[in-house]
Amino acid sequence: MLMNLFRLLIAGFFIFLTLNVLARGEKYVLFEENNKFGLRTSKGETVIPAQYQKLGWSNGSPEVIDDLIGFREKGNWGVMNLKNEVVVSPNFKTLFPHNEDVLIASKLQPTNQQEVYSLLDYKGKPKSDHSYHKLISGGSNIIAIQKNGDQYIYGLINPKGDVVIPFKFVHIKALGEHMYAIKNHDYKVALMNGKGTQMIPFEIDSTRFIDNYIVYFKNGKAGLTTSTGNILFSPQYRKIEVEEGKVRVQIFPEWSISGPQHHISHSFDADSLYAISEHAVHINLNNYKSVLQLDGEKSDILEKDVVAIKNNLAIYEKNKRYGVRNLSGSHILDAKYDSIKITDQYIIAHNNIYGQRGWYLLSHDGVSKNKEAFQHIEPINDQYIKVRQNNFFGVLNKWGDVILECRYDSIEAVCGDLFLVHFYNEKGIKNKYGEWITLPEKQHIEFIGDSSYLVRTIEGSYHKSLHGTDLLRYDGYLFIADFDLYKVKDYYNGYGFISYKGEVMVYPEYDSISPLINGNAYIATRDTLHTFIDKDGNILHKDDPRFEEIVGLNEDFVGVKIDGKYGFVDLQGNLRVSNQYQNIQLYQEGRAAIQIRDSWGFIDKSEIIIVQPFYDEVSTFQNGIAIVSKSNKYGLIDRDGTYLIRPEFDLIELLPNGLYKTRQNGKMGLIDRNGNTIVLPRFNSIELLKNQWMIVERNGKYGVISDEGIDMIPMIYDRIIYNSGNNNYFLKQKAKWKTIKS
Repeated sequence: MLMNLFRLLIAGFFIFLTLNVLARGEKYVLFEENNKFGLRTSKGETVIPAQYQKLGWSNGSPEVIDDLIGFREKGNWGVMNLKNEVVVSPNFKTLFPHNEDVLIASKLQPTNQQEVYSLLDYKGKPKSDHSYHKLISGGSNIIAIQKNGDQYIYGLINPKGDVVIPFKFVHIKALGEHMYAIKNHDYKVALMNGKGTQMIPFEIDSTRFIDNYIVYFKNGKAGLTTSTGNILFSPQYRKIEVEEGKVRVQIFPEWSISGPQHHISHSFDADSLYAISEHAVHINLNNYKSVLQLDGEKSDILEKDVVAIKNNLAIYEKNKRYGVRNLSGSHILDAKYDSIKITDQYIIAHNNIYGQRGWYLLSHDGVSKNKEAFQHIEPINDQYIKVRQNNFFGVLNKWGDVILECRYDSIEAVCGDLFLVHFYNEKGIKNKYGEWITLPEKQHIEFIGDSSYLVRTIEGSYHKSLHGTDLLRYDGYLFIADFDLYKVKDYYNGYGFISYKGEVMVYPEYDSISPLINGNAYIATRDTLHTFIDKDGNILHKDDPRFEEIVGLNEDFVGVKIDGKYGFVDLQGNLRVSNQYQNIQLYQEGRAAIQIRDSWGFIDKSEIIIVQPFYDEVSTFQNGIAIVSKSNKYGLIDRDGTYLIRPEFDLIELLPNGLYKTRQNGKMGLIDRNGNTIVLPRFNSIELLKNQWMIVERNGKYGVISDEGIDMIPMIYDRIIYNSGNNNYFLKQKAKWKTIKS
C-alpha cells in the first residue's frame, strides 16, 4: 500500500510538472486510481473523478483549454468540461487541439475501416465539409495529406479549412510558426509563408529549423533565413549553428591545385575530391557530389547530383533514381533506373519497374543491346557478356546477339571463342556457334593459356589446341607445368614430368613437386627424400635423405637443414656451405646471412666470413647494402661489412626510390645509399610518391619535399593528395568556424 501511494505521488508530481497549464488561474494535476485517471486542483480538490481510461488528448498533451479537456473511453476520444460533463461524445480514434478554436480529429469509416481526418470546433461541429487522409498540426496552419491512388499528395489548409497551398506536393514540413518547406516532385524544396507566398523558389535540397532561424541547403551549401523567410545570407557555408542568439558558421575546406613548384592554378570549396581527367575534378560538398570543370584559371560546376564517374560518364541521381550523362552535360540515360554500373565498354542498368524489371545492357551512347531484361549481366571480356535468365546462364556477343541460350548451370571460363559450360552437373566446351567441342561429361576441364585446353577424366587426360588438334594424351592425370613440361599424376597418386612429346622425364613416383623456383629448378619430395630437377625435367640430384628442411633456393644454392644445423648445397647435392649454423638466410648478391650464437653475420659463396656474427638482425643485401641492427639500433653496411651508417637509428626502411627512411626519437628522416643525410629526422610521416618526391607531415601540417630533401610545397596544409596523372597536387586547408551575429 505504501509502495502504491509512493508511486502515485511520484506520478502525480511528474504530471504536474509536464502539465503546467493554467485554466481560470488554476493549475491542475492528473492523478490515477485503480488504473483510471482524474483531475485535481493543485490544492488536491477533485475536479474530475478518476473514472476514465485517459485524460488529455490523443497526441499525449494533458492541456486544459477553456475549461475543456479530452478524455478516452472504450478506446475512443471525446471532450468534457471541468464539471465532468461530456461536451463531445467519445467517437474519435484520435482527437487533439490545433489551437484554442480548432480540434484535429479522426474516425474509422464504417465501410472500409479507413481512417479519415477532419477539423472540429470544441463542441464537435465540423469546421469544413472536407476530410483528409491525415492532418498534422504545423505552425499556424494544418498540413493536410490526401491519397490519390497509390500516391500521397500534400497541401496546407488554415484553421477554417480553406486551402492555403494547393494539394500537389510530395511533402510539407512546418518550420516554426509561420514558414513551411514545400517539396515538389523533382524533390526540390521551396520556402513559403503561412499565406502561401513563396519566399525562396524550388531550388533548396533540405531545411532545418533551429532557435527561430531556418538553415537551408542548396547544392551542399548552407544558408540562413529568419523565421519569417528573410534571407540573412545565401548558401555558402558548410555548417551553421545557432545557440542563444549567436550564429556560428563553418567555412568549407579550401582546396587548391598546385604544380610541382607550388604554383596555384585553381582554388575551390570541397569536403573531399579526386581527379577524373586532366581538366575535371569530382568534388563532394556535404555529400552533394558534382564535377568541377577546370578551364585555364576558371572553374565551373559541370555536373550536379553526381554519384560516380567512370570512362567520362557521370551517374547522377534524381528522385532516388539514377541516370547517365557525359561530362559535357548531354543526357545518355534518363534517371529511371534503380542501379547503374559503368564498365569500359558498357552501361549496365537495372530497372525495378513492373513489366521492365531486370538488367539491361547498353552502349556508352545509351543504345540498348537486349530487348528482354536479364536477372544478371556480367561482361566477360571485350567480346562476350555472361547473362542469367530464369536462373540459367548464357552468353551474348558484344553487339548483344545471343551466342549461347540461357540453359546452362554456369559459364565457368572463356578462352578465345570457346566456353566452358556446366550442364546438368557435367562439363563440356562449346564454341561461339553453339556447337559442342567436348560433350558434357563428369570430367575436369581447364583452359591453358589462350591457345589450348586440358581434359581429365577417370579414363585418362588429353591436351588439345583450341582448333581441336591433339597435343598429348596420357593414361593418368595431366597438369601443365612450366616451360615444355607436363606435370603428371598416375593412378597411384605419384607425381612426375613428361615432355610435350610424351616422353617420360621424371617417373611419377613423388609425393609432391614444387612450382618452378626462380625459373631454374623444381624440388620433388618422396617420404623424407628430396630430389632436385632442372627446368627441362632433368634430374640433377635424386632422393637425398639428409635434408630435414629445405629453406629455399636462390643463386643456385639451396638452403638446407642437416643434423639440426643449417648450411647450403648446390643443385647436384654437394655441400657447399657446412651445416654448422643456427639459422641462415638465402644468398642475395653473393652474400648469405648466417646466425651463430644468436648473432648474425654474412658469408660469401666460399664460406668465408665477410661480416662477423655481431648483429641482432640483418636484412639481405639490396644494391650492395644491408640493414643491420644492434641493441635495437639500426644502421647500414656495404658488402664488405663497412659501415655506411652506424647503428644509431630506431628504424631504417628501404624505399622503392633507393633512399632509406629513418626514424629517431619518433621522427622520420631520409638518408641516401651512401649514408648521406638527405633530411634530418624531423617529420611524423613520410610518404613516397610515384614521381619519387615525398609528402611529409609534422604537427598535423603537410608539405612536399624532393628526393634531394628540398622543400617544394611548404608545410602549411592540412592534407595533400598527389595526382600522378597530371603530376600535380591537391592542397587542403581545413574548415574553420566564425561567429557571424551575436
